[in-house]
Amino acid sequence: MEHAQFGNTEQTVPKLKENYNKHMQHSGEDHSELEKEFERLGKVIEDRKAFTVANNEVNKKKNRYDFVLPYDTNCVILTPLATQIGSTYINASFVALGSGENHCAKYWPDEEEVHEYVTVKYVASESYPKYNTRSFVVTNNKNGDSVTVTQFQYVGWSGHMGEVPLVTYGIMEVITRVQSHCDANLANLSNLSSQPPTIVHCSCVDIFQTARKIRSQRQFQLQESAQYEFVYKALVEYVDMKRGENL
Repeated sequence: MEHAQFGNTEQTVPKLKENYNKHMQHSGEDHSELEKEFERLGKVIEDRKAFTVANNEVNKKKNRYDFVLPYDTNCVILTPLATQIGSTYINASFVALGSGENHCAKYWPDEEEVHEYVTVKYVASESYPKYNTRSFVVTNNKNGDSVTVTQFQYVGWSGHMGEVPLVTYGIMEVITRVQSHCDANLANLSNLSSQPPTIVHCSCVDIFQTARKIRSQRQFQLQESAQYEFVYKALVEYVDMKRGENL
């Protein structure tokens, strides 16, 4: 169905940089091929989705903006609390991207906070030019179980609508750190299991369909052509960085 509507939008990884350079050429026209491709995203007709949960009177006060609401189909559902009505709702989708000024409100504690039966304790942090990392211990006060959570906060985005970072190295560094962090955790898990972690190798990418899917999962995502171009640029530079390795 997707191929019938949009054609084959997949690209092989070795050809990605060449395709990107071609897409950026204007050839005397007003719009580049990349800009035309982005404009096609705006013509995609998606099925209408409901905001029933977000618009419930009990939940409305939790919405920071009344025009950015999670769809019912992929809204994050929290574990219910017997003492609190509407405790399962949070304005969050399983695709989380911000927009506008102050798009990342501080939600983590500086020391220690208790929320119902959960305690969140700050442990340590590290600062880098484009991102910060923080470690927390989250404890279930009912049974004493705890887990260490590492937060990666990218701070290289201006927060102004439509603006993107001038360079991608900050994003690349965060991705590399997150991958290393996840690989280390997988290695620890594999020591407890006879099955080693699965490694997935990528030979093709589909930026158009990925962008379409993100836009279909939450309102106001990838709304500017500069953002779409940044996705291309970041992926091209990531492939260059990983050249010679299996992706």
